[in-house]
Amino acid sequence: MADEAAKDKGAESTEESKGGKSGLSVKVLAVILAIMAVEGVGVFLFVTMMSSKPQDAAADIVSDAEDPDALVEIMLTDEQYQNMTSNQVWIWEAEIYIKVRRKNQDFVQTQLEQRSAEIQEGITQIFRRAKLTELREPDFRTGSRQLTALVNDVFGNDADGLPRVERLVIAKLRGFPRN
Repeated sequence: MADEAAKDKGAESTEESKGGKSGLSVKVLAVILAIMAVEGVGVFLFVTMMSSKPQDAAADIVSDAEDPDALVEIMLTDEQYQNMTSNQVWIWEAEIYIKVRRKNQDFVQTQLEQRSAEIQEGITQIFRRAKLTELREPDFRTGSRQLTALVNDVFGNDADGLPRVERLVIAKLRGFPRN
């Protein structure tokens, strides 16, 4: 009987230890599931916030298209010009754009069509009269000032008293001697 009582005590202790472990493992499982649920919610919120950013950016682009003060690039010229001020004839390839406000875009394009010969003549004279050292300036500062003055004379100011041309952009300016 003593052996049976010891076996019963041993069986009860193993059942209690199993019961305790199973209770502990349920708690651990519940904690792990709670952590995973919180993590899933966090990932969902993060992905949702990140996917809403491009829509906001697209809305900004659309609003820029409607903004009358947004700047628009218009090609002024893409030609080759001669310069003979040195002992050698140089050919200069120039690609020049002007930046105007959207509200002035129609006026500027109309003027470009109506006065294209006058504008090309002014640009040609600037390149022909320029010294070779001025044309070789890294930032083409002298020619840039002269071209800006030319376009400001041609396009003038808008109703607000501001110049219609905001900025002159020289996208390409390459010179090479003609053989």
